[in-house]
Amino acid sequence: LALADLVASLNVGEMASDRLPDTPAERSGALLQSLGDASFRRTFLQPVGTPEAVDAQDGIRIALDGGRTIHFRASGNAPELRCYTEAPTAAEAKDLLAWGLDAAAAAMAAEAGRA
Repeated sequence: LALADLVASLNVGEMASDRLPDTPAERSGALLQSLGDASFRRTFLQPVGTPEAVDAQDGIRIALDGGRTIHFRASGNAPELRCYTEAPTAAEAKDLLAWGLDAAAAAMAAEAGRA
């Protein structure tokens, strides 16, 4: 069995990542704190799925139904919010990433407008 075949048999899915530059730590931190609240998290993620598990060890990593994951974290060395996604297909991972960046930017803008 070739290594490539073995890796393919693991069915680990596809990943995508990007960032929102020029995002001060206060803004990204406020979003991460909000995502720690189960009610906010369900409402925020409702357009893309149902949260099934949460890990807040490094930012907030949320497992969604359908074998998808979205992970938001503040950069440790730049004023930016990073977003990582995992999904069964590359197209799903990219779509979830695009949604995540747009939704995070909108949520942070709304919060800034309330401040």
